[in-house]
Amino acid sequence: MGQRSSQTKENSGPDGRGREYKLIITFLMEELLQTTFVMRRFVCILTAVACVALFSPMNMAEAGISRAVMTDFRVGRHKGFLRLVFQFSEAIPFSGPTVIGVGQLSLSFEQAKSACPLRHLRSRFNEIKEILCFRNESGFEIEVEFSHPYFHFKSYVLNRPFRVIVDVYKTNFPTKGFIDSLADGVRAMIKEGSYNKALLALEPFISDPLAYPTLFSDYLVLLCWTGKEDRALELFESLPQAFPKRPYLLKNMAQAYYDKKAFSKAEILYQKALNLGLCDEETCRGLVSSLTKMGKTDQALRAMNLCARMLPDSLPLRLWNAKFLLKSGRYSEAMQIYRDPVLGKKESAEHIYKEMDDAIAGLPPDALNNMLKKLKKASYKGSPKEVADYVLALTLAKKYELAVKVLESRAISSGQLPVHFLYWIAWAYFRTGNPHKAKEYFNTILSRNPRHIKARIGLTYCMSLQGLNDKALKELAKLSVLEPGNLDIRFAKAYAYEKKGSFLEAVKEYDDILERSPGNQTAIKLRLRALSDMGASSYALEEALQNFSSDDPVCSDLLMDMAVDRLRWGESGEALRLLEPLTKDRNIRRARFDHIVALVESGFINRAVTEYEQLVRSGISPPAYVLDAVARAYLHIHQPKRALDLYKSALRQSPDSFDALMGEFYALQEIRKWREAQSILDSMDKAEPPVFKKGKKLLPNWRKLDIALERGWLLAREDRLAEAEEFFQGLYKEAPANIEIR
Repeated sequence: MGQRSSQTKENSGPDGRGREYKLIITFLMEELLQTTFVMRRFVCILTAVACVALFSPMNMAEAGISRAVMTDFRVGRHKGFLRLVFQFSEAIPFSGPTVIGVGQLSLSFEQAKSACPLRHLRSRFNEIKEILCFRNESGFEIEVEFSHPYFHFKSYVLNRPFRVIVDVYKTNFPTKGFIDSLADGVRAMIKEGSYNKALLALEPFISDPLAYPTLFSDYLVLLCWTGKEDRALELFESLPQAFPKRPYLLKNMAQAYYDKKAFSKAEILYQKALNLGLCDEETCRGLVSSLTKMGKTDQALRAMNLCARMLPDSLPLRLWNAKFLLKSGRYSEAMQIYRDPVLGKKESAEHIYKEMDDAIAGLPPDALNNMLKKLKKASYKGSPKEVADYVLALTLAKKYELAVKVLESRAISSGQLPVHFLYWIAWAYFRTGNPHKAKEYFNTILSRNPRHIKARIGLTYCMSLQGLNDKALKELAKLSVLEPGNLDIRFAKAYAYEKKGSFLEAVKEYDDILERSPGNQTAIKLRLRALSDMGASSYALEEALQNFSSDDPVCSDLLMDMAVDRLRWGESGEALRLLEPLTKDRNIRRARFDHIVALVESGFINRAVTEYEQLVRSGISPPAYVLDAVARAYLHIHQPKRALDLYKSALRQSPDSFDALMGEFYALQEIRKWREAQSILDSMDKAEPPVFKKGKKLLPNWRKLDIALERGWLLAREDRLAEAEEFFQGLYKEAPANIEIR
């Protein structure tokens, strides 16, 4: 390890206050002449300065902990050895000294304190170069550096008073006891994370690997752990044939080869370590991963099964096995492991299911689609477990509508499914806009486990979707008291505020989430979405470009939001300019949808119709707002029947759409279906309230006026002019100042 100056330890210790007080040590010498040897006995008396150190603020802080005090320290030279004596006020645990390097010995005293450090006795004993003492969490430690590199020692304790005695014998070469003790010291350094310190302690012994195989093996492993894999592999490959390669060395060298992508060499060493009896999780994973990287999938599966049999109680290995099976395309086998009830007894089911969810959701798109195909085929067997696996995978793949369709087409009761599967089924219903059915499943979960916090949070999402935002926020406030650090509750609150239209409050919630979880990608993206929904789409995009690349989907979404804002403001030309580049990526459907709407608003009717018909031919079903815009385009080019069909399609998606209902009315007028048109107006008039309540104020519902005006124009277009004039006269009497009526 090399000689250290006293300054090295000046700021050591867990609390940073273990600086070395230089104490005045008074030595009383008493020469004792005996027939066999002469002993010079030095007694170290702690002076008043030592007392100041003992009762310093740091030591006073220890007053609450009962600790023995080192009251005396002596060094004596005997015939053939040095004796170190440490005397304490009461008995303490002592496990013995440890060699920590060439010429270096460490003694750890737990549950004790001292006026540290002690000065070395250079002037009296040339055999000792330095003695250092410093505090640690459990007591204090003394390190002695001798002038001679090698020694062996004997230690024992005496009582009345309690003393620790260490006799140190100089040797000309490292004995087995020295080497074994050094190995113990190195392991202690490794345990505390002092890898470089351990390397320094081992360096003097690496010139002869066969003489010190344990120390050399430890040295190679430490080189790997400190990022010096190239040097470790160079030394490993130069080892003589007779060098005993222990299993732990083989495993670490295998990992080094694996990191260097030398998978064949890694596989050989992992296999050797396994054959020598080192069957642990790291070795198993390394062997299977190496075989997989080499394309030997069948061998990897056999190795995985072998390891599973050798370590049947290893939960991490079982979970890793399931994940490996998923990646290997053995989906049903993987799902069977996740569902294993024995597995659930070893750890919380929630942890196991989270591992499953993350593994499935983390599959590449092609692998995920392949999984869905195979699980679909397996689900035809009719077993509830196989069907549940398929529905769960569909939900995690965000194919919510298909998940619901599959579930409803199979006769599976909720009692046949575990809570975790019910939870995702509830979310599938929620995502497809069916909060009533979602609530049924969430309530089923709560009937089994009333404390299921995620189901209670799920219910608040349903409330928000149903417009019961205040009720949702009250319930979430209660849940926040139960679990104040639960971020899922924060996300649910933000959602409730968004559905309420309080986007600023939603942004505040996301800010709070990001304070607790910096870099949370979901929170960052939802916050940007809330800013955009608030009308600050340009600002949101500017902020997004600081966190994401310009081709990230979140930036594309915000750019489309900007285009929608421009449409809302009547700037259809600017909206087209923003959307044109995005339509080049045919996978961004929303850009294509919004582009059609912008074309209609800009008067490019024929282009809008052409793009719409291209969408239909490619098998894409546009949303209601696009159908509404294209229907207007067909009305403009005098194709009212085609327009009527599109309005009806839009209303199937959004039955309460005022614009689509009014469009249907116009189309019916164009094809002269007066009574059906009249019926549409009647139903709209009945559905619209005369006023809206905003706080304490009553505001007029201007849609009622629009409906009334269209009634008059319907009469006029029917050539019922006298009735139309009479109708408008009646409106004029009620609202003489209204320009539209006049």
